[in-house]
Amino acid sequence: AGGLLFVPLLRQHNFTSIIKRTIDIETYEGYTLEQLCLTLLYCDVFGFRSVENFKTVYPEEFGVLIGKTLSPSIFTIRRFLHKVRKLKKGEQLMEEFGKEYLISGLVKWGVLYIDAHFLPYYGVYIIKMGWHGVRQIPMKGSYNFMAIDDKFNPLIFLIRPSSEDLIKKIPELILMAKKIAEEVGLSNDRLIIVFDREGYSADLFRKFDSDEVNATFITWAKYF
Repeated sequence: AGGLLFVPLLRQHNFTSIIKRTIDIETYEGYTLEQLCLTLLYCDVFGFRSVENFKTVYPEEFGVLIGKTLSPSIFTIRRFLHKVRKLKKGEQLMEEFGKEYLISGLVKWGVLYIDAHFLPYYGVYIIKMGWHGVRQIPMKGSYNFMAIDDKFNPLIFLIRPSSEDLIKKIPELILMAKKIAEEVGLSNDRLIIVFDREGYSADLFRKFDSDEVNATFITWAKYF
């Protein structure tokens, strides 16, 4: 019953309508796009750490949450995710949700905290290695570059190879955030950007005064 309480909240913030106008998949293996996306949402809400953990659910009970007799199988979810991946609409979908967050006030405009987090990869494919900041060792993985407001609500996140670094991503995130804000009619005045010592760079600092970036920055002195 707790899961059903999310239905009016999701409608209020146009969860399924945003996905439908971005992802061009109407049905897949007997499930609508909305039902498959709700399945993934509830997986996160109920604390499933991976798609593999989904095998522990009771299909009859979970199916009720998405309006079906049974929930989709692990194999259906995996194949659906591969189908979505091939569309290459991930960042477009993120931008559409970002607009909704700004319009509804879920994300506050004016101050953005920018950071990068390393995401270890334990799969069999050979990918580039990055530096795990917590474990202090090199590992296969990617970086999650994020821009959040002063209440820690996310506006933008980019999953990128470990060969990319925060210094080069900060201007990209700023320009992407400004584009999203401009499209919903918010003032494109000088932003305040906050980041840690990983972004400390004289070349980056000079870009903040350019007409394109035009932002005020706050950071920590790297060699203080």
